[in-house]
Amino acid sequence: MLVHEAEQMSPERTWADVLALRNGSGFRAVARFGRDYQCRAKLTVPVTIAWSERDRILPLHVAHLARERIAQAEHVTLPGCGHMPMSDDPAFITSIILDTIAAAAKP
Repeated sequence: MLVHEAEQMSPERTWADVLALRNGSGFRAVARFGRDYQCRAKLTVPVTIAWSERDRILPLHVAHLARERIAQAEHVTLPGCGHMPMSDDPAFITSIILDTIAAAAKP
């Protein structure tokens, strides 16, 4: 459920990721808070929200909520990626992060 190309991950990496999620102390609190979150602040830095096309935990069809609640952000879809896109396409994710950083550096 976490990555689209699960066979590309080693069993050790998969197990470590599962344990990290299970043992994450803040997960439930973040999930509860996120249900009704509405960005009321004016963004002062570039923000990119990247939504994975094949995410089974946060499906693409609910991305419209992020667009409505944080309209000032740049919104992109990550083709072929699952819930953990940095595992599915690390180069693409890096390019999105670098593009956002570059936008912040513009006068």
